Amino acid sequence: MHEGDAPVRVNFARPFPIFPLDTVVLLPHATIRLYIFEPRYRQLVSHILDSNGQFALAVFDGDAWKHHYEGSPPIRRAVCVGHIVRHEGFPDGTAKIWVRGLCRASIVDEHEPDADRLYRTARLRPFPSPPPPAHQIDPGAIELILGRLRQRPLGDLPAVRGVLERVRATDDAQVPADASAVLDLVSLGVLAGLGDRDLLYEILATPDPAHRTGLVVSRLEELRSILHRVDLQFDADAPFGVSWN
Repeated sequence: MHEGDAPVRVNFARPFPIFPLDTVVLLPHATIRLYIFEPRYRQLVSHILDSNGQFALAVFDGDAWKHHYEGSPPIRRAVCVGHIVRHEGFPDGTAKIWVRGLCRASIVDEHEPDADRLYRTARLRPFPSPPPPAHQIDPGAIELILGRLRQRPLGDLPAVRGVLERVRATDDAQVPADASAVLDLVSLGVLAGLGDRDLLYEILATPDPAHRTGLVVSRLEELRSILHRVDLQFDADAPFGVSWN
């Protein structure tokens, strides 16, 4: 695994701390910021900062977490292993952390909190990497995705411009944009805005990169079609509040 230009080793022989949320917030190659305030997750962050800085971001399974959040509500099997790349602590014990996604993995078994550890942990199994040739990402599909993003109406979205800037920065560094990285950046940077939690989890949980490519292409085409119809209805010369439909 790599974080920036430096290799990052992920040791699957030891349990990972689990940080569950209600939706997918991290995929490999992306970086997010989290605010840590609950005692159990403040302890989690403290422990992993003294270790390898890695933990697993999981997703709650169903709505049981809304009623049993203080316990250990069920979580779904697929997770994203993340690595803390920056930490900012505050006097009250809370913190902001910047987390880089490293890889996909699945939960083998869970370990409940105990007297000394307030959070749960789990043994993980990494997804196959690299995939068999028949399941690798078609470079033509990545070019199709980037082409769609560069054109209107998708290209007008701020989230799309942010993704393209990330890809452009990689190209400017004379490092070819990794196909899997492009998929994950588009998924988290653009498709997450659709609010489809099941879609994001499917993108996380699907081990076949070719299938993930199909999911991303299909949803981008749907979004492009919707934006195009909205664009056709807009008339800059129409009276305020009037829509031609």
